[in-house]
Amino acid sequence: MKKKILEKEYIWLKKILKRINFKQIVYFSSSSVYLKKHPVGIVKKKCEKFLKNNKIEILQIWRPFNIIGIFENSLSDHFHNLLIKEFVKRKKLFKEFYGNEGDKRGYSSAKKFSKIVVDYSKKEKSFIMNYGNTNTVTVGQIVNIFLNIFKKKYRKVFTVTFKNNKKNINIINSTKKIKTINSNENSVIVLKNYFSKLI
Repeated sequence: MKKKILEKEYIWLKKILKRINFKQIVYFSSSSVYLKKHPVGIVKKKCEKFLKNNKIEILQIWRPFNIIGIFENSLSDHFHNLLIKEFVKRKKLFKEFYGNEGDKRGYSSAKKFSKIVVDYSKKEKSFIMNYGNTNTVTVGQIVNIFLNIFKKKYRKVFTVTFKNNKKNINIINSTKKIKTINSNENSVIVLKNYFSKLI
């Protein structure tokens, strides 16, 4: 989350566009552009603006919400991955997290998302598109899904508490300004498949 590291994406984009002329660019932004003063959102907005100002013939900008996929040797700092890092990799049996167990998330699989991105790239039209899922689970449910799989694998249990009393929801909202695709996947199944493969 350090500004210097996040800014590397913007610097890279500038270098690439100086050297290569593109007819079409498919750019992965982030749902964090909708959050106030979020470090990732700030950089992603900057990158989006830079790409728009370069007058690329076909510019497709995706703003995905909570996409889950398996990437080799890489775990992000999203909540579902923090469970793996803390209880599988670091072998802890207790952890207090920020947030609230009633926080809601809608999860989509990277497999379905990538297929849709490829299909849309063939349409040769510029757009900004939200992608996410209105089928939600609470953070408390995520812990229970993970715990059930964890218990079967390691025959151990762990305890989780949360610091925040205020709940929040992070899902797509349809707006007239930005088009939205709802994956309509079952978030529980997406999470079960993910955790089962990784642990």
